Amino acid sequence: MATTSRARDRTALLAFGAAALVSIAAACTLRSLDYLTNGGPVGDAGDAMASGDVASVDAPTTDGGAADADAADGGWCMRNAPAAVLCADFDEGNLTTAFAGGKATFIPGPNVDPGCDGSVGSVASSPPGAFATSVPALGDAGHAVVRYEQPVASPPTQGCRMRMDLKLLTFNPGEEVDLIQLLLYDQDGGAPARAFLSLDPSGSGLVDIDQGGPDMSSSFSFPGDGQWHTYTLDLDLGANESARVYVDDPDELQMPAASATEPAAFAQVSSASFYVGTDVYGPSTPVVAAIDNVVFSTK
Repeated sequence: MATTSRARDRTALLAFGAAALVSIAAACTLRSLDYLTNGGPVGDAGDAMASGDVASVDAPTTDGGAADADAADGGWCMRNAPAAVLCADFDEGNLTTAFAGGKATFIPGPNVDPGCDGSVGSVASSPPGAFATSVPALGDAGHAVVRYEQPVASPPTQGCRMRMDLKLLTFNPGEEVDLIQLLLYDQDGGAPARAFLSLDPSGSGLVDIDQGGPDMSSSFSFPGDGQWHTYTLDLDLGANESARVYVDDPDELQMPAASATEPAAFAQVSSASFYVGTDVYGPSTPVVAAIDNVVFSTK
């Protein structure tokens, strides 16, 4: 495990219950996802959902096809994560339907920076749908996101876990991309405890934990084969706050790929949020990814 201090500034992260886009130092230029998607691009997400602000949605319209049968029973989420705090499998043909405790719910769509793209894609680990993201090449000071920024209604007290399936279709190893961020706020309302799953400029994966001091991080070998892989970021609270990342280990019974620990964990968690998507820092070549079967759960 190594102690690191990241050069980039993450103090502009979303505060709980507010929607604030991270400022972009360089504008994006549009990269088409026509070959990837079966739905049109979505715009900015608008206000983030406040804690507990969950609305029921009607069952998706179907025409009797195989994909409709999958959507009608909740798709992957209902089969694999019926008790999750939140699960999104994108099988319903949109980016605003998720499942909470086995029931369909509305969530705000992802934040999509100008010129970037976020769509329902047909390249999926469990068809018919996935979250397709595209960020074009960025300059030295560039920064752009295509990601969900989602408060959760039930703040974790013991810890939380976030998993997703990821396929990198266009990516140059050696660039910096945050994929998952877990944010926990205490009752003081100060800076959150944050755990990250990232791709590091060294070409490795990185699990990182930050609670206001120097980041504690550990790297791991990131699969660069362009295939689907499952990544799980696990955050424990207690005497020591620890973050672990698992790769292709859905039962999470084996040793983690990497872990990081920081003392003085939050004693009282009052609210929590998660980010999932592609958060890209320049300089970078285009980053095109497909994300599927996102699950947030508490311990």
